[in-house]
Amino acid sequence: MEEIEKMKIGIWTDVTSTRYSRQALALLEKLAESGHDAYLIPERKAKVEQIPPKYRRFIPAGEINFGNFDLVVARCVPPRYPLSMETKDKIVGYTDWETTIAPLSWRDPMLFCRHIITHSKSAAVAFQNIGCRTPISVAAPMVDVEFWSSKDNLERVIPSDEKVNFLCIGEWTPRENQEDLIVAFCRAFQGNPNVRLIFNTWTTETTDAKVRQAIRDRLRSRIASLGVKKPPAISFVFDVLDDESFRSLIYSTDVVVVASKGVGSPEDVIKAMLMEKLVVAPNHTALENLVNDNTALPFGSYLSPSISGANSLYTLEQTWHQPDILGLCSALSKAYVLSRSALDEVKNIARAARQTAQKYSTSYNALDAIKEHCQPGNTSKDELLASSREKDS
Repeated sequence: MEEIEKMKIGIWTDVTSTRYSRQALALLEKLAESGHDAYLIPERKAKVEQIPPKYRRFIPAGEINFGNFDLVVARCVPPRYPLSMETKDKIVGYTDWETTIAPLSWRDPMLFCRHIITHSKSAAVAFQNIGCRTPISVAAPMVDVEFWSSKDNLERVIPSDEKVNFLCIGEWTPRENQEDLIVAFCRAFQGNPNVRLIFNTWTTETTDAKVRQAIRDRLRSRIASLGVKKPPAISFVFDVLDDESFRSLIYSTDVVVVASKGVGSPEDVIKAMLMEKLVVAPNHTALENLVNDNTALPFGSYLSPSISGANSLYTLEQTWHQPDILGLCSALSKAYVLSRSALDEVKNIARAARQTAQKYSTSYNALDAIKEHCQPGNTSKDELLASSREKDS
């Protein structure tokens, strides 16, 4: 692929939402390394201390004039894209989704864009299902393969004991489905003193001690409702971690488990695989290129209505993937047995996973999509759509 012509590119994202903005910041660095005039444009007003120090130099001085930019990459949900006459045909929407149909309110902002980038084929289909005709690229997350593959300077943050440690990473929401994981984990390991489940989780309010305690209480209530007399050990690591702390947390565990009903970005699974951790996960949505019988311990799921009182974007018209709890339970049990007594098999799976994650994460990412579709002189979106309509007819 030819090198992209130098451009002035703004990265529009909420820097206070570190999970979702992480891919935006990774793209910002790569654009700057490629010789572009790259700028970070905070979507919401942020205090200087909320912006990671190494990115503060990318904040433009003075008032933002979108008319001076060649592209604006918006890493946020479509209703928060910076839509104006100044950004017409300049916005690249960089957005993920997890159900079969995206929110209808996203269609018009997406139609305004020059291009859309997302992390899964299922998300691209969900956007098309609401009538989005803007060209879409499916790209791997931008992950520093060398950093996440390195075993240098790693520190255990979980006790080095005889327990097999399972790690679940994700916001505390119905979609991430921690409560079904609790059911499967208790069924598989009640009375077993040699396992531990660690939740690295967060909400917008988990800095509040009362919110953290409410999550713990909800979990205890769920376990009590199951009638489990001797539940397995369960602990929490609250809030989004920086890369060094997150890498140490993964390093300290044996198995990374995903029970989500829909995965928007495979970033965390890629990192776990690069670190050669055994993964228990479904192979739907953004995990379909990573999870298989050779690289992980997959379990099944079935489509069900996307019902979530916590998020109005999910509606009955949409469907997501409800895990087969018995299948999840079986996969957890197998991971435990392998981790205790079949380390050679674990190494074979982990090695295949690392190779798959490395190949996938270096194959085609957001920077590649911009190179291919958004250079000055590329065919405009209107011309692409006209060509598409001619083919359809």
